[in-house]
Amino acid sequence: MLVGVDDDWVKWRADTPGLVRIQRDAGFDTVKVMFPWRPGMLHPGTIEQHYISRLSRMSLLRQRVVLAFAGRARHAPRTPRARDQFCRYVRGIVAAVPGARDIVIWNEVNSPSFWRPQRDAPRQYAALLGRCWDELHALRPDVNVISSTAPRHNPLQFVRGVGAAYRASGRTRPLVDTFGHNPYPSVSSESPAAVHENGYVGQGDYDALVRAIQVSFSGTHQPLLGEQGVTIWYLEDGFQTRTPFGRPLYHGLENELALIPALAPGPVVDQVDQLQRALALAYCQQPLVGALFNFQLADERRLAGWQSGLLWANWQPKPSYAPLRDLLAQITSGAYACG
Repeated sequence: MLVGVDDDWVKWRADTPGLVRIQRDAGFDTVKVMFPWRPGMLHPGTIEQHYISRLSRMSLLRQRVVLAFAGRARHAPRTPRARDQFCRYVRGIVAAVPGARDIVIWNEVNSPSFWRPQRDAPRQYAALLGRCWDELHALRPDVNVISSTAPRHNPLQFVRGVGAAYRASGRTRPLVDTFGHNPYPSVSSESPAAVHENGYVGQGDYDALVRAIQVSFSGTHQPLLGEQGVTIWYLEDGFQTRTPFGRPLYHGLENELALIPALAPGPVVDQVDQLQRALALAYCQQPLVGALFNFQLADERRLAGWQSGLLWANWQPKPSYAPLRDLLAQITSGAYACG
């Protein structure tokens, strides 16, 4: 199982070798990076060229890079022309990054925060996946095209809608090579194994997610989970920690009430507990789960952002860093025992 981190710092900072050292020391063998897109973009601009240069160095350092592409909700590529532009842009960047083969098409597409309006979104997303799948497989036959859904906004219903649109289209090639999902808990203190009945889909709702995918695409040209290497990747997961009192590292208003400590004695739930449970659960959901990514490596300074990293905002390790590094070593070596 891949254990990765969502870390956009690798495109913003020039010290690529230093960032790779930190990621590897923490135990992350893969990094996912987001590229922004807006209508009319056909080729990478000057800023994107800088990103490409840094990610190319990362690939040469043999750190696996996952490229994710998305934009503002109102810019979702809902028309044939927009889909052509988007997939052409994606293809150009993938071609420029040596070794890049894991490609996420949009982000949390079932959420109105990332795709708006939601009316007809499953059909539009199925068309986008198909267009990009064709473009990218023509470029690089071993490419791994990945979808993305959010835990809220009934992802199971959305998956069923994509499956229905795929059947109706008559398409004879797959839509994806991997089904991506972001199984965040409803709050950071909630157990990763929690089961929901309100349309929310976290890690504990694995059985429902697997069933929705298998039923939605059964009998089509889309390989099912467990066929031809198709798995689920948990593309983002994370547990926000309380910020240390007296450190002038953070500003603004917090966006969550159920924060947890990075490390706490006794029965108090902390970040170590939560990430250990999430990693162990994903590991034991193999072979149908192929990866889990922690969002993120270092905290954002804005409290309205996310403080779910293994490093504080000043890039110093949290108390959770060392114990999680030890567990990640067990996970990635295959030494962890389920049950």
